[in-house]
Amino acid sequence: MAGYDSVKAKFIEESPDTLIMTSPYFFSQFTLVIATQLVEDSMVKLDRICREANVKLVFVRSYGLAGIVRVSVKVIPLVQFCLKTKESLCCFRVLPSLGIC
Repeated sequence: MAGYDSVKAKFIEESPDTLIMTSPYFFSQFTLVIATQLVEDSMVKLDRICREANVKLVFVRSYGLAGIVRVSVKVIPLVQFCLKTKESLCCFRVLPSLGIC
């Protein structure tokens, strides 16, 4: 398929808990790891591994129709300012994908 040459994926048929304990270096080859339905102990261990390797990590857990998403990165840049007009947000181009600017 044209256009998808820059996307690469790998997988291993192994329990996430086993990978976390036996092959923590496995996660360092990625720029983003998405983990689903992990228990808290595994989440904490995987978070430590990914932070040390500077890998972005997204945890997703669902409970029926409800769920949570947790993003874990080393630094999240925040811009805090008083929004007086729509144009004041556009100065920083913080959310151009929302079509505000």
